[in-house]
Amino acid sequence: MNMNPIVKDVTTILQAAAVATLGTDLFAGKEPNSPDNCITIYNTGGTPDQCLDLDSDDELNTFQVRVRNNDYLAAYAVMDSIRDVIEKDKFAIVAGVGGSTYLSIWSTGLPNDLQRDETNRVIVVQNYACLRYFE
Repeated sequence: MNMNPIVKDVTTILQAAAVATLGTDLFAGKEPNSPDNCITIYNTGGTPDQCLDLDSDDELNTFQVRVRNNDYLAAYAVMDSIRDVIEKDKFAIVAGVGGSTYLSIWSTGLPNDLQRDETNRVIVVQNYACLRYFE
């Protein structure tokens, strides 16, 4: 499966920080029915280069982190740990990942809980934007 570059980079960052393990409890683009407690990263598009007034080698991309968990408070704790990795340490961990350099990564809002799924698992999402430079 070809993985979106942003999704691939974010999963790489989270796995390197020991937040989760790709294919075990960390997934890209498609959330499986199990395990109950997992993280899934989705590409949500971005803004076309011509709308940004940026150098042609820069892109503004967006992605979503989705946490599913059997426990409400645990879901938010997992999201907090993800946010710590993505936002607080962003400049230390993102340079050069996947052939790109991330000039900045930021959340576009606070975590939001969605309705529970059909088996009563909690779903929490948070959206991010990132300015990516291609080397």
